[in-house]
Amino acid sequence: MQCETGLRIGGVARGGEIGGVENIVVRDPFTQEPYVPGSSLKGAMRSRYELYKGFVGDKIHLCKDLNCEVCTVFGRTPEAFKGKEGEAEAISTDVINLTRLRVRDAFATDDTRRKWNIYGNVEVKGENAIDRLTSQANPRQVERIPKGSEFDCGMSFFIFDGSKDVERLGVIFTALKLVEEDYLGGYGSRGYGRVSFRDFRLTILNRNYFIEPIEKNMKSLELRGSLEKLFVELHNVEKDVKEFLGLV
Repeated sequence: MQCETGLRIGGVARGGEIGGVENIVVRDPFTQEPYVPGSSLKGAMRSRYELYKGFVGDKIHLCKDLNCEVCTVFGRTPEAFKGKEGEAEAISTDVINLTRLRVRDAFATDDTRRKWNIYGNVEVKGENAIDRLTSQANPRQVERIPKGSEFDCGMSFFIFDGSKDVERLGVIFTALKLVEEDYLGGYGSRGYGRVSFRDFRLTILNRNYFIEPIEKNMKSLELRGSLEKLFVELHNVEKDVKEFLGLV
């Protein structure tokens, strides 16, 4: 993932330094380097995909529909199975309540770290809110990760429902494209958070890999280039996954 503009995912201020920046970015507590929490990326992917599927509301979409791509890929919570008020909870045994997608925290690439060592790993951007009636200024300083920074993103996708789950791989890439066309993190309406995704590696592990983790029980697919190029190859990717896992 590359930052096309400054990226801001907020952290917690570390004390009462006078004149210090209050609006800081989230950092690794040991290295003090900025990173992208998996929860932030997955939340952005889910929220954009929900809108894409027409689920518009003030709450996360949750349902019991076995074919719901949103709930199957991004997960359901126990609230989805609660009955009406006064009724006991009833969890349907027909619903496979297992989240398919896991998104890991993303850390800077080695090349980005080298650049950060020279230029710094954050920029402090000055902003000013002006009262339209009194013209009184309310200046503030905001940290953001510099444009051009790159992060290694990692995800796991579990195949529980055979070919159906393999065909849901496209949900991940569509969600990433929706984030690309919108923004990640905060202050997106002010130009922050434009990101792009490229150069994908898919590693497929069969059941035997977890007993005998050797090369014959895994297969890697290198998909260089942009998301647009990946969409062209997606059908072939799904076919390769099905063949390796014996789902054809």
